[in-house]
Amino acid sequence: VSEREFWEKIINWYWCAVLSGDSSGSSDSIMSQDYREIVEWLRDSSNIPERIAKINNVFIEEALGLEKARNTNNSRYCAVLNLLALESSRDWFTDRILGNYPLDKINDHHIFPIKCKVNVDPELVNSILNRTLLYDETNQKIKSSCPKEYYKKIKEKVGDDKKIEEIMESHLISPAALKYMKENDFDNFIKERILS
Repeated sequence: VSEREFWEKIINWYWCAVLSGDSSGSSDSIMSQDYREIVEWLRDSSNIPERIAKINNVFIEEALGLEKARNTNNSRYCAVLNLLALESSRDWFTDRILGNYPLDKINDHHIFPIKCKVNVDPELVNSILNRTLLYDETNQKIKSSCPKEYYKKIKEKVGDDKKIEEIMESHLISPAALKYMKENDFDNFIKERILS
């Protein structure tokens, strides 16, 4: 196996392990099984490990869509925040890559805040599907405003709708999900973000 293929497989396995949640309480037997399956997969690409084979769009939609836990130590929750960091997410007001700020100045933000006066499902408001990373100062300016309200502030700062779409896509918020944000449509925003 080439070095490139080796690292592609290791990265693939890592994200599948995180999203499956199978390794969250990792034991010696799980690690041993992973090791054996990965070695076999490296030798023969047709021997796909079970952990990788089971991760598909349906699995992700069910895992993230039904996950209502508030536990921010959850592996899936942390994985999505890590994906945001890897996507070089940019701050909504400054358009600056969040990784350029000191770590203690980056906040885990509710897209639809808990106090937002719209029909927000209390079971999903703390879901990773309703979270993103923002610069502390931006988070403070938004506070408990609903997306429709704070979108106007983003528009004032950034100006260009296409640029705003690009910034939002760096947060795994598609143009369709952004449309639902601007309409304060929490339910459809969540459904769309599952698919993003």
